[in-house]
Amino acid sequence: QLRAAGIACEVYPDAKVKPGKQFQYAEKLGFSHAITIGSQELAEQSCNLKDLNSRVEQRFLLSEIVQHFLTQA
Repeated sequence: QLRAAGIACEVYPDAKVKPGKQFQYAEKLGFSHAITIGSQELAEQSCNLKDLNSRVEQRFLLSEIVQHFLTQA
C-alpha cells in the first residue's frame, strides 16, 4: 500500500532480528520513521509507527497509515 501510494519504504531482510537493531538499520539509511507489525497488530489489522527522531510511537490501522503519510508530507 505504501509503495503504491508513492511512499518510499524498505522491508528489513531478517524478521528474526530484534526491533532495536532494525531501528538502528533504518536510522543508518536515513529513514525518519519505522513501521512494526507483530502478531497482535496483524490480528488487529494495525501497525506501530515510530518516529525515529522523537522516539514517539503511535498505533494506526493499516487502512489509515498511507493517509497519515500523505497528510504529513
